[in-house]
Amino acid sequence: MASSPKSKALTLLDSIKHDLLQTDLSNPSTCAPILAKISTLHHSLTPPQHTAARILSQPMQNVALRLATEMELLSSLHLQPPALNQNITAADLARRAAADPVLIARLMRVLTAMGIGEEVSEGAYRGNTLSGVLAQKGFASGVKYLYDAATLPLAHLVDYFTNHDWRSPEGQQPETFVSPFEFETGVPLGEWVEGSAEHKGHFDDWKSAVATAAAGGRGRDWLEVYPWRERLVQGARGGGSGVFFVDVMGGKGTELVRFWGRCWEVDRTMRRWVLQEREEVVKQLMYTRIPAGVKLMAYDFLEEAQPVRGARVYHFRDILRDWPTAECGKILSYIVDAMEPGYSKLIIRDVILPDTGCSLNVACDDVLQMVLFAGMQRTTTQWTQLLADVGLDIVGFWSERGNADGVIEAVKRARS
Repeated sequence: MASSPKSKALTLLDSIKHDLLQTDLSNPSTCAPILAKISTLHHSLTPPQHTAARILSQPMQNVALRLATEMELLSSLHLQPPALNQNITAADLARRAAADPVLIARLMRVLTAMGIGEEVSEGAYRGNTLSGVLAQKGFASGVKYLYDAATLPLAHLVDYFTNHDWRSPEGQQPETFVSPFEFETGVPLGEWVEGSAEHKGHFDDWKSAVATAAAGGRGRDWLEVYPWRERLVQGARGGGSGVFFVDVMGGKGTELVRFWGRCWEVDRTMRRWVLQEREEVVKQLMYTRIPAGVKLMAYDFLEEAQPVRGARVYHFRDILRDWPTAECGKILSYIVDAMEPGYSKLIIRDVILPDTGCSLNVACDDVLQMVLFAGMQRTTTQWTQLLADVGLDIVGFWSERGNADGVIEAVKRARS
């Protein structure tokens, strides 16, 4: 006899309670399976009509958050300590924002229903941990950047695909494709960001917040997940014989310097390191504290052959997700040409989607990459195919359960 919906729900609830007792709740990665079960329980108890209505209301949720961020309503919830217990009225919020109290109440009604802040009585609110996070400068900038960049392209996405024969942007030919963002605005996202001090400020603040969150809130560091001592340091040529590590488009060098420090503790013969970036970034880095053993190098990874040949490690972090497949092939071909078979290794740190069962947040982020860049977050199968097409064999994937960010190690295929 089939189980009743109630008995299924109770069984699932018992499983959740058991997992809660056995799990380290301070680690986001170990919480992922529990959250998946809670989501299953929630969906099983929610009528599908209610779920459909909630999905259709999402644009209003987004605009309520964007307006509240512009008026700094969430910051106002946390101005006076103790913030989590401090009540503030719609009239108080309206005075601080120079806005209509009725408008404030209508927006706060949406936000508190989303779990952003709490409604303690009619027209009175207080902050909570979620509103506190969203009030932080980096996350507030993220709300503004993502909403302002994505809203128009998303609104006209049907027009875009109608004009492009309903083909995924990343699969189009490089000479003819444009991202949905560029289709709508007439400029690539990079130009849009750089063309406005406000957009650039929001973008930089958001990226900084994401990096901080990744370091502190996504489980273990990649150097703990990936066995770098055995895979990279062992077997590397020490002293002055060749470059050990090339960080391709490595930004301000934060990741390189951190890895350099870890390697220095293990083997001080790994002395030759290269940080490659755009010329304007390299000029800025000349005035920063970069270790003496790190060489700064201006490099255009889209147009130039890789000048450092035969290095032990070529490192990409969060690069290939921003580019369509054809461009990725071009970028990777320069690296493959410079790699030494049997010695060089390509390390890609990027999102690795599961072939099935992808989480909602990560799946939505893939659509965002498509809209803004014509980029793509790839599954294990797609990564394998992308690298195989340019002559690379994947040695392995490393990641934590519940964490989409992972490490890919690939080597140059030996000629038969």
